[in-house]
Amino acid sequence: MIPIFYAPPENVDDDMILLPPEEGHHLKRVMRLGKSEAVIVIDGKGTGYKGEVDRFEGEAVYCRWFSQIRNFGEPHYYLTLAAGLSTGFKFDEVIQKGTELGVSRFIPLLTARSRIRVDDEETSVRKIERWRKIAVASVKQCERGLIPEIMKPTEFAGLFEKGINRGRTILFTPREGG
Repeated sequence: MIPIFYAPPENVDDDMILLPPEEGHHLKRVMRLGKSEAVIVIDGKGTGYKGEVDRFEGEAVYCRWFSQIRNFGEPHYYLTLAAGLSTGFKFDEVIQKGTELGVSRFIPLLTARSRIRVDDEETSVRKIERWRKIAVASVKQCERGLIPEIMKPTEFAGLFEKGINRGRTILFTPREGG
């Protein structure tokens, strides 16, 4: 299996890709790949680049790509998952497993029974960045090319008023006849 790495679109140039520091470290120090070894680099926007390790410049890792794969590993549907926030690392698992199953967008919900509160912008940004890192790792693990969008935590009451619904809606409730 060819290892998969992530680089943002702005790091892709003509036929060369500069890996971000954490990805370069993973390639060089953890996986111990060398020059000319095969890799796939995804840009998080749905494109995969087949190529090889080109060179190391200090801690920087450059990969030369030979072919593009559009919609790399993506399902033929667009799925949004809105799930209630819960304590601990449970929402981390929602992001991980949902990404592996093909979810394209996550909406963390603040419900009446949520024990978690996101009262300020800084906390919200920090949580979203953490979830995005989990999504990136999951995308690489399950060989997808698109990093799911993670929305800001939203009150359940306003979920359907914001116009974020793009089609059919399925709502699960634990209550009989709900």
